[in-house]
Amino acid sequence: MEDEDQRRRSKRKGYVSFIWYRLIADDADEAANEGIAHSTDLSPDGLGIIAPRPMAVGRKVFMKIKAPTGTISAVAVVVNTQERDNETYRIGFEFEIVAPSDMPILRRMVEP
Repeated sequence: MEDEDQRRRSKRKGYVSFIWYRLIADDADEAANEGIAHSTDLSPDGLGIIAPRPMAVGRKVFMKIKAPTGTISAVAVVVNTQERDNETYRIGFEFEIVAPSDMPILRRMVEP
């Protein structure tokens, strides 16, 4: 089986912060469509979070990522969801759109 790090387009960096998210969908249950989670890692291509609910692979999410020098606004797609032992979920996202004005913030955060 291929090493997980070899499949990634870019190296992940551990990063813990609060993430506000809103699922992009036409659901009647608005309360289930948004929430706050915390991040586990970050790369130029995506983000990992721990969330209280699962998200379906392929769902698009608008998110705001709290950064040391501002906030990053992005649209991302769920690429994996794994249930954890403590009834939370590890969710992996791939960025589709990052606000151009926020790209310098993201780059500084993931630089070695």
